[in-house]
Amino acid sequence: MKNASIVDALEALIGIEGEAQNLIDAVTAALCQHGYDEIDAVDVASARRSAIVKIIDERQRTAESEGLVHTIEVVGAFRSEVGGAGRPQVGDDDKLSLAKQGRRQVAAILASMRALNPDEFESFGAALIRSLGASVS
Repeated sequence: MKNASIVDALEALIGIEGEAQNLIDAVTAALCQHGYDEIDAVDVASARRSAIVKIIDERQRTAESEGLVHTIEVVGAFRSEVGGAGRPQVGDDDKLSLAKQGRRQVAAILASMRALNPDEFESFGAALIRSLGASVS
Protein backbone atom coordinates (compact mmCIF):
# COMPACT_ATOMS: atom_id res chain seq x y z
CA MET A 1 0.00 0.00 0.00
CA LYS A 2 1.40 3.40 -0.97
CA ASN A 3 1.89 6.07 1.68
CA ALA A 4 -0.84 8.32 0.24
CA SER A 5 -3.26 5.38 0.35
CA ILE A 6 -2.34 4.78 3.97
CA VAL A 7 -3.19 8.40 4.77
CA ASP A 8 -6.50 7.97 2.88
CA ALA A 9 -7.21 4.94 5.07
CA LEU A 10 -6.31 6.92 8.22
CA GLU A 11 -8.68 9.71 7.20
CA ALA A 12 -11.48 7.19 6.73
CA LEU A 13 -10.67 5.43 10.00
CA ILE A 14 -10.30 8.53 12.21
CA GLY A 15 -12.54 11.08 10.52
CA ILE A 16 -12.68 14.78 11.24
CA GLU A 17 -14.06 14.25 14.76
CA GLY A 18 -11.76 11.38 15.71
CA GLU A 19 -10.03 11.35 19.05
CA ALA A 20 -6.24 11.62 19.03
CA GLN A 21 -4.47 8.29 19.12
CA ASN A 22 -0.97 6.93 18.75
CA LEU A 23 0.11 7.34 15.13
CA ILE A 24 1.77 3.92 14.83
CA ASP A 25 -1.27 2.21 16.35
CA ALA A 26 -3.63 4.08 14.01
CA VAL A 27 -1.58 3.22 10.91
CA THR A 28 -1.38 -0.40 12.06
CA ALA A 29 -5.17 -0.53 12.45
CA ALA A 30 -5.70 1.04 9.03
CA LEU A 31 -3.34 -1.44 7.41
CA CYS A 32 -4.98 -4.39 9.15
CA GLN A 33 -8.34 -3.24 7.80
CA HIS A 34 -6.77 -3.49 4.35
CA GLY A 35 -5.60 -7.07 4.77
CA TYR A 36 -2.18 -6.69 6.36
CA ASP A 37 -1.04 -9.13 9.00
CA GLU A 38 -0.65 -7.27 12.32
CA ILE A 39 3.10 -7.89 12.60
CA ASP A 40 3.69 -6.71 9.02
CA ALA A 41 1.42 -3.72 9.65
CA VAL A 42 3.45 -2.64 12.69
CA ASP A 43 6.67 -2.93 10.67
CA VAL A 44 5.24 -0.85 7.81
CA ALA A 45 3.80 1.74 10.22
CA SER A 46 7.13 2.15 11.98
CA ALA A 47 9.19 2.28 8.80
CA ARG A 48 6.93 4.81 7.07
CA ARG A 49 6.03 7.01 10.03
CA SER A 50 7.93 10.12 8.92
CA ALA A 51 6.70 9.84 5.32
CA ILE A 52 3.09 9.52 6.53
CA VAL A 53 3.47 12.54 8.82
CA LYS A 54 4.87 14.51 5.89
CA ILE A 55 1.83 13.64 3.72
CA ILE A 56 -0.63 14.55 6.49
CA ASP A 57 1.15 17.89 7.02
CA GLU A 58 1.17 18.59 3.28
CA ARG A 59 -2.54 17.82 2.95
CA GLN A 60 -3.22 20.15 5.87
CA ARG A 61 -1.19 22.99 4.32
CA THR A 62 -2.80 22.48 0.91
CA ALA A 63 -6.32 22.42 2.32
CA GLU A 64 -5.72 25.55 4.38
CA SER A 65 -4.17 27.43 1.44
CA GLU A 66 -7.21 26.53 -0.70
CA GLY A 67 -9.68 27.50 2.02
CA LEU A 68 -10.73 23.88 2.51
CA VAL A 69 -10.92 21.70 5.60
CA HIS A 70 -8.46 18.90 6.23
CA THR A 71 -9.62 15.72 7.90
CA ILE A 72 -6.79 14.67 10.21
CA GLU A 73 -3.73 16.27 11.74
CA VAL A 74 -0.64 15.20 13.60
CA VAL A 75 -0.78 16.30 17.25
CA GLY A 76 0.99 15.82 20.54
CA ALA A 77 4.18 17.18 22.02
CA PHE A 78 6.28 14.70 20.05
CA ARG A 79 3.96 14.64 17.01
CA SER A 80 3.34 11.00 17.78
CA GLU A 81 -0.45 11.15 17.67
CA VAL A 82 -2.98 11.65 14.93
CA GLY A 83 -6.52 12.89 15.42
CA GLY A 84 -9.45 14.49 13.70
CA ALA A 85 -8.91 18.08 12.63
CA GLY A 86 -12.30 19.02 14.07
CA ARG A 87 -11.59 17.81 17.60
CA PRO A 88 -10.07 20.41 19.94
CA GLN A 89 -6.90 19.24 21.68
CA VAL A 90 -5.49 20.03 25.12
CA GLY A 91 -3.50 23.23 24.79
CA ASP A 92 -5.58 24.73 21.98
CA ASP A 93 -6.56 28.33 22.71
CA ASP A 94 -10.23 29.37 22.58
CA LYS A 95 -9.98 30.70 19.03
CA LEU A 96 -8.46 27.47 17.69
CA SER A 97 -10.96 25.33 19.58
CA LEU A 98 -13.84 27.25 18.01
CA ALA A 99 -12.28 26.96 14.56
CA LYS A 100 -11.91 23.19 14.97
CA GLN A 101 -15.52 22.86 16.06
CA GLY A 102 -16.56 24.82 12.98
CA ARG A 103 -14.62 22.44 10.73
CA ARG A 104 -17.01 19.66 11.69
CA GLN A 105 -19.90 21.58 10.15
CA VAL A 106 -18.33 22.31 6.77
CA ALA A 107 -19.22 19.00 5.09
CA ALA A 108 -22.88 19.28 6.08
CA ILE A 109 -23.07 22.91 4.94
CA LEU A 110 -21.47 22.11 1.58
CA ALA A 111 -23.81 19.16 1.06
CA SER A 112 -26.81 21.38 1.75
CA MET A 113 -25.54 24.04 -0.63
CA ARG A 114 -24.90 21.49 -3.39
CA ALA A 115 -28.47 20.22 -3.02
CA LEU A 116 -29.95 23.66 -3.79
CA ASN A 117 -31.48 24.23 -7.20
CA PRO A 118 -30.34 27.39 -9.06
CA ASP A 119 -33.20 29.57 -7.74
CA GLU A 120 -32.63 28.41 -4.15
CA PHE A 121 -28.89 29.02 -4.50
CA GLU A 122 -29.53 32.54 -5.78
CA SER A 123 -31.83 33.25 -2.82
CA PHE A 124 -29.25 31.80 -0.44
CA GLY A 125 -26.50 33.98 -1.93
CA ALA A 126 -28.64 37.10 -1.67
CA ALA A 127 -29.52 36.34 1.95
CA LEU A 128 -25.87 35.73 2.79
CA ILE A 129 -24.80 39.02 1.24
CA ARG A 130 -27.60 40.88 3.08
CA SER A 131 -26.51 39.25 6.36
CA LEU A 132 -23.04 40.70 5.77
CA GLY A 133 -24.52 44.20 5.63
CA ALA A 134 -24.98 44.80 1.90
CA SER A 135 -28.04 46.64 0.71
CA VAL A 136 -29.47 47.93 -2.54
CA SER A 137 -29.21 51.73 -2.81
